[in-house]
Amino acid sequence: MNEDKILAAVVTAFSVCILAAALYVTDRGHAQIRMQKVSVQVQSALTLQETENAREQTEDELKQAEDAQDGKERIVICLDAGHGGSDGGAEGYGYVEKEQTLELCFLIRDYLLQYDVDVIMTREEDVEVVKLKRPFYANEHGADVLVSIHRNNYARSSASGFEIWIGKADNEEDRRLAQLIMDNIMSVSGGYNRGIITGSTTDRFEDYYINRYSLMPSCLIEMGFISNKSDNRLLEENKEEYAGLIAQAILTYFDIDLGEKKDGKS
Repeated sequence: MNEDKILAAVVTAFSVCILAAALYVTDRGHAQIRMQKVSVQVQSALTLQETENAREQTEDELKQAEDAQDGKERIVICLDAGHGGSDGGAEGYGYVEKEQTLELCFLIRDYLLQYDVDVIMTREEDVEVVKLKRPFYANEHGADVLVSIHRNNYARSSASGFEIWIGKADNEEDRRLAQLIMDNIMSVSGGYNRGIITGSTTDRFEDYYINRYSLMPSCLIEMGFISNKSDNRLLEENKEEYAGLIAQAILTYFDIDLGEKKDGKS
């Protein structure tokens, strides 16, 4: 493809992103973070494939996203269970990442639904979801935050601990959400805090798609190493507690009183 066509594609992607930013400015105070994320998306659109993918989020889809925001009265939380279907993710000691991430997301969802919020998930069964569709799904449904659950993996079984990834822009809202979650996770005895990190494992200047293409505060949580026996035991023994703590952190991010459940029970 010649330079003119490439430039035209990039300009198209830029226009789509700017339109997305305009549609997602809501009264929840996240206008700035959305503009920051759009800027990062445009700066990062270096490959032709990603430019073409960006074009696929059409004006009609963005209009649907605007409609989803209009008249929305409740907070919408999007949970993303990493991997799925033929993409099993990491495996170790009899555990499969795609299974554990989905189980954790269901537990987090069940906890959140005790409160006056709506919860959507990028997948609810063992199916493969294209990486780019995950943040687009959150965008199109007017989600207010996007939290992705994964397990880590390394060749040496000694690697251990929990870490949370946010976008390379390191904006305030992403970091605040991630910090609340990490603080809660670390309240469970035995976990090692690997920190809140920007970028991705392969390149600190290249974001995971979840953070790169989402237009709301987002983060990707690595729930310990599937290649480490101690991390696996810690997660299996405390998965309900971890799920509750992650849910509580998300609710706290929105200043929701944890003592006020929908059924009136404390």
